[in-house]
Amino acid sequence: MPCGTASPTRLARSRSRAPSTATCSLSVQDAGVGGSLEPIDFDEDSLSGRGLSIINRVADRWWVDMSAGTRVNAELGLTPH
Repeated sequence: MPCGTASPTRLARSRSRAPSTATCSLSVQDAGVGGSLEPIDFDEDSLSGRGLSIINRVADRWWVDMSAGTRVNAELGLTPH
């Protein structure tokens, strides 16, 4: 289960994973300000609000930085084939 800490400009969530797991880091930024920092439930007819919910489901760790626009950073654990 994710856990998180919030401040006016940042929200962070993380899950534990094996220490030897390689990660893929990604970051997405836009000029938007405000809005919800919490993942929301959505369905196939939803037109917005899916991005943070998807990241919450697949990322081992993610955080939002709103100090200059809105930037979502995430780390996904990779497993060898």
